[in-house]
Parts: sequence; structure tokens; C-alpha cells
Amino acid sequence: MITGYLAFIALMCAMVTAVILLGKRNLLESCTVGATFMLCLYVLVSYSLFLVDSFSIISAVSGTFVISALSLSGVLIFKKGKRFVCDTDLRNALIPIIVSLLLIPFVSVKNEYYGMGQDQGGYQTQALLYLNGDTSKIHDFDEYYTLSEEDRDDFVSRLDCTNGLDSVQDGYGDPLYSATDSGSQRYIHGIPSFSALMAGWASIFGESNMMGIQTMIYMLMIFLVYFTAGNLGMSRMNSALACFATGFAPAVIWLFKSAFTEPYM
Repeated sequence: MITGYLAFIALMCAMVTAVILLGKRNLLESCTVGATFMLCLYVLVSYSLFLVDSFSIISAVSGTFVISALSLSGVLIFKKGKRFVCDTDLRNALIPIIVSLLLIPFVSVKNEYYGMGQDQGGYQTQALLYLNGDTSKIHDFDEYYTLSEEDRDDFVSRLDCTNGLDSVQDGYGDPLYSATDSGSQRYIHGIPSFSALMAGWASIFGESNMMGIQTMIYMLMIFLVYFTAGNLGMSRMNSALACFATGFAPAVIWLFKSAFTEPYM
């Protein structure tokens, strides 16, 4: 519960910071930028915690909250005494709202859980491990040590058949683990910060909904494309076509229904 409260306050701080900094921009445009900033901040905080081997969901969310709050405090101090102006006419953001409502149903039903034979399964499994407090960089299998030498070779060959487990001996990841006598130690393939993002979402909305973060990123993408197109001088019609074409592209829909890192990157 505390994770949800901290994440919500961090989101509000990030949005208010964006609203103040962007000034006369539309309120929804500023809130979109603020929400995007908050997600990027969570990824950066998570990555920093991974570097020092101290990641936990509460630490990542707390770090995001602290930086968001400090950012807002700094902006308020810097802007103290200055007149605050913001475009609150939501009619100027009606197009991305309508496009989002039309397209979100296409990505709201996800591809569910995959096993370790597929990249999505690796990210999802890592997220579940983070959610349950297992933040180990490498993973081992106790069963391996109860087998004979012949069976160990067979066990390792079967591990190597999975796409989601990378051999430590391949030098993937932390060099501290590059030399080991165990043939069963493995890294889970993929960018850990994306799994951390799904784990953070799952800690608030539940394990079964951990891929819901993709829907949020999808909606932010639609708004960002629309407002970016407008800032580049495109007409409302062309901006509408740009955000609709982006959101309705088959490859985009498939990616946002899946647990891949490409959408959030």
C-alpha cells in the first residue's frame, strides 16, 4: 500500500513540475510530459540501485518519490513570485483523448504469461522474482548438485535450450560472476529495469495486472505523438492522423500487448 501512495505522490509532483516549467502549454500536454518524466526517473533510479546491487521495489519507488519531490521544490523556489499561466482548455487535447479511447481496447487484453523459452517470459519471471523480494543477479538450481556428472551435462544442455537464461560463463552481466565452477548458474535474459517497471506496477495493481504498465505507456505515446506533431507545426488534422497511425500500427499494437522492452524504450 505504501508503494502505491509514494508512486502516486511522485506522479503528482512530476506532473506539477512539468505544468510549471512548460508554462502556457496545455494542461494535459504538461501532465503527459510529467508522467513520462516520472516513469523515466523510476527506470534511472532502478538502474542505479542495480549497479550497487541494492534494488528493491520500495527503494526504487522511494527514490523516485524523493527526486520528484525535490524537483518540484526546486522549481517552486526558482519560480517564486513569478506569474503562473497554464492552458486549461481540454478541448485543445480532445483529439488524443478520443484516439486513446478508440485504441486502448486493442492493447488492453495482454498476451498473458510466457515461459522461459520466450523473451517475454524472462522479463515476466524476473518481475515476479523482484515482486517476491528475490533481487539476485544470478540464479542457481539446487537440483543440479544432486545429479550425476552425466545427468548434469544433460541438465545444462536443457537450460541452454531456453532463450530466457544466459550462461554466466558467457560473460553476460556482472564480471564478478564471470568465473564460476558451477555450470548451472544463469542470468535471466533482458534489461532488468523493464522487469523492475513491471514489478513496481504489479506491487500496486497485482501480479495479474503487471503488464498494465504497457497500456499506460501506450496512452502516453499517443499523447506525446500528438503534441510533438503540433509543436513541429503540423495541423490538427495531420497531428490526429500521426497519433492514430502510430497507435493503430499492427506492430505497435502487438508490442504493447506483449512484455517486451521496445515500447518503454
